[in-house]
Amino acid sequence: MATHSCQNVIIVGNLNQHVVRRTFTELTVVYGLTNHVNFVTHVCGAALDPVLTDLPAHSVQCCQLEREDFVSTNWDATFTEDVNHNVATLTSLILLTQAKHFPHRLYRADPRYQPWFSYRCRQAADKKYKTWILLKCQLTTFHKAQHRVACKALLIMATRARRWETSLRRKLASNEMHPKQWWFLVKQ
Repeated sequence: MATHSCQNVIIVGNLNQHVVRRTFTELTVVYGLTNHVNFVTHVCGAALDPVLTDLPAHSVQCCQLEREDFVSTNWDATFTEDVNHNVATLTSLILLTQAKHFPHRLYRADPRYQPWFSYRCRQAADKKYKTWILLKCQLTTFHKAQHRVACKALLIMATRARRWETSLRRKLASNEMHPKQWWFLVKQ
């Protein structure tokens, strides 16, 4: 956090702050972070999964999942003697619950897109196209200004994406990188 100057910070995960209470407290106090999880996340009564951030409280929403999805399941009828069946069943139940409670999106990339052409680039391109259609339908100064803004936004987004790809290629080509960092970048 001290090395990179970020506009905002979000730290999530299983931090087990009850084990490292002093370090956790220093982290929140020194960097001015707030833990937005104010409910129990473990059966023993602890909150093991914090969401630490310096964002304002109104912009972060943390809520506990409803337990009915798991409580209402007839586990005796669900599980059998076959371990593979049990693992597949439990996995599908967890994924269905996740899809029900967590926001998500499906992004399909066109094979004709450049590797750097990300989801945000696609959104900017769609916005540019929509403003162009409006401009063609009604040639007004307002629509012209909207189209100009959309064009500029797409140009900025594409430039950032190309720079990111170039930077990524340069990092991957360097021989001075630690293997863990190299694999992390490959996965990105």
